[in-house]
Amino acid sequence: MNKSCFSSCIPTGLWFFLIMPLPVIEAALVYSICNIMMTGMEVMMTRMMDTRGFFTIGISLVFGFGASAFSSVVLPIEYSWLATILTSPLTLSTIIAILLTLIFRIGIKQQATIRIMPGDENLADTVFLFIDQNARMWEARRDIATKAGSALL
Repeated sequence: MNKSCFSSCIPTGLWFFLIMPLPVIEAALVYSICNIMMTGMEVMMTRMMDTRGFFTIGISLVFGFGASAFSSVVLPIEYSWLATILTSPLTLSTIIAILLTLIFRIGIKQQATIRIMPGDENLADTVFLFIDQNARMWEARRDIATKAGSALL
C-alpha cells in the first residue's frame, strides 16, 4: 500500500499517536479510566448517602467487576440473551443498580403534607422543619432543602 494513500486518509495530527510508544498509550489509558471513574464516583456522591445508597453502589460495582469472570462461561443457545447480560460489566452493573434502587425505595413515602393553621406565628419555623425532615428522608442535600424552604416563604 502506498504511504501517501494511507496518509491521505489520516489527518496530520494523528501521526503523533501512531508513533507513540505502547507504554505511553497504556499509561494515558489508565489515567483516563481512573479520571472517568473518579468523576463518576463524585457524581454519585453528590446526593446524601445513606446505607441504601452505599449498598446500591457497592453491590452493583462488585457485580460489574465480577462480570468479566463470566466471559468464559458457556450457556445453552436458548440462554444466549443471558450471556449477553452476564458478560457485560456495564450492562450487569446498571441492571443491578436499577433493581436495588427500586427494591430499596419500597416503604419511602413519596408525598408529604403539612397543615398550616391561620394565624400561625411560627410559620417559617414550621415550614423549615417540615422541609428538613422530609429532605433527609428523600435524600436531598441540605442546601437544596434550605433553598426550597426559602422559596416557599
